[in-house]
Amino acid sequence: MRLFASNLFSLGIYILIKTISMTHILFPASRCGALLAPVLLILAGCNDAENTPAAGKLNIVHVASAVPTSVNARVDDQTAKSLYYGQSTGYTELSAGAHTLEVEAASTPSNLVSVPLTINSRKFHSVYIYNSSPTQVAALSLTDDLTIPSAGKAHLRFINLGYEAPRITLTNSKAGTSPYAPDVAFRNNTGFLVVDPDTVTLRAVQPGGSVVATTSQPSILRAGKLYNVVLRGAAATATTPGSLALSVEELQPAN
Repeated sequence: MRLFASNLFSLGIYILIKTISMTHILFPASRCGALLAPVLLILAGCNDAENTPAAGKLNIVHVASAVPTSVNARVDDQTAKSLYYGQSTGYTELSAGAHTLEVEAASTPSNLVSVPLTINSRKFHSVYIYNSSPTQVAALSLTDDLTIPSAGKAHLRFINLGYEAPRITLTNSKAGTSPYAPDVAFRNNTGFLVVDPDTVTLRAVQPGGSVVATTSQPSILRAGKLYNVVLRGAAATATTPGSLALSVEELQPAN
């Protein structure tokens, strides 16, 4: 497409030069500008389209139990999107460049968090709204590599966003299987791991072997698909009740 646009622009310049030569012969100089103006506008439009960066895509995910009801997420001056705890927007197109994401509680509108975003051309991005304390939230921005898995494989990424959770090992309930992701600290993630297709019950295990969360039902990991597994919510402390949960989201591979 870029080569086509470049060739089209070069052809336009050639036609413009020939047109200038002919208009000087056939018409007075005063009429040349009026005749050539549409040609110049068309060529300028072609060049602008060539230089305009392609858009990226953004997915916003609400995993903050500090706001168990819905939040409104707004990028710049766009219409806010309402998300309940555990929901995501899915990937939506956004122009490449600098943006601002604002998130507020739907019940008591006021900014919970405002963060700058940089959207890269032809890239996929996710922003996770998570607990930074029992009552406050923050945002974690990640770039998503949605390369289609090789034949017979799936990709899985584990993100530990469980406030006050210890370092977590992600396992499945089948005896004798290796962990998917060992010892992942709060706010950290594994990147996308290559895994075998399977039907599994996932478990978040803390040091010492205690299970802090499991998926509510078996998850089917299909060949050729990509999955996000997120530990969300807040762990209970001596003074604060809490609840941790594991969620699994299938991501759409890049075309």
